[in-house]
Amino acid sequence: MNNYRIDGNGISVLESTTQVDYPESGHSESIKFEDGSFWFLHRNKVICEVLQKISDQGNFVDIGGGNGLQATYIKRQFPKREVALVEPGYAGCLNAKRRGIKHVYNSLFQNFDFINFNTQAVGLFDVIEHIENDAGFILQLSKQLEKGTKILITVPAYKLLWSDLDDYGNHHRRYNKKMILYLAAKANLKILYFSHFFSYLVPLTFLLRTLPYLVRGGRSNEKILKAENKQHKPSGFIDWIFSFLSKMEMRIIKRSNLSFGASIVVALEVQ
Repeated sequence: MNNYRIDGNGISVLESTTQVDYPESGHSESIKFEDGSFWFLHRNKVICEVLQKISDQGNFVDIGGGNGLQATYIKRQFPKREVALVEPGYAGCLNAKRRGIKHVYNSLFQNFDFINFNTQAVGLFDVIEHIENDAGFILQLSKQLEKGTKILITVPAYKLLWSDLDDYGNHHRRYNKKMILYLAAKANLKILYFSHFFSYLVPLTFLLRTLPYLVRGGRSNEKILKAENKQHKPSGFIDWIFSFLSKMEMRIIKRSNLSFGASIVVALEVQ
């Protein structure tokens, strides 16, 4: 595809000078806690449930999929699908290969041949908040996809919850439904499904991240990363509570949607 070269690690590489607003150490830091994180596990379950609703067959491309955690989970849940990871960060691609992902492309999506891969659905999981011109990004992606292709997106919700973690992650924004509707309209995409999730994290995020940020300002990167490692892997009773609340959310998402939560999931279709 598009003159990729296969390097010694089995990664399809296409050099690009375009950069994405994502911290340089992001992949190496997040892989330390991804596998045991209640947050990533619940998000993956939400993603697969919505994917089942909108497109239960055909090849899937995870765009900006980092270390391949989501792609690995999707492949496990949908073994008949071919799943590709398209990731501009080489460290993420290398971690994805180590996780056993067969199709790993170190490039931007603009260089990927979606049609040749027989792509039926693509994912942008906590990606577009890193893109300054998110509307242009989604429009360009939609033009490269065939009619009927599904686009599954997750993003952080509510400007009210902004904290130094958003600063550290090079986020340009947090989203609400109006903003998602605008993106869909600009790219002429049909909304198939919309829901919030992580409803139980809204008060916790405000109290533990946003409020301290407003009062004392931002923390050092070292303190942010230390807190993230701890918060992604709660122990004992807190872990049980999060697990219980996540199960309650999944029951709702299976039959309907949620109007409140710290994250948003939306499914779109190319017209």
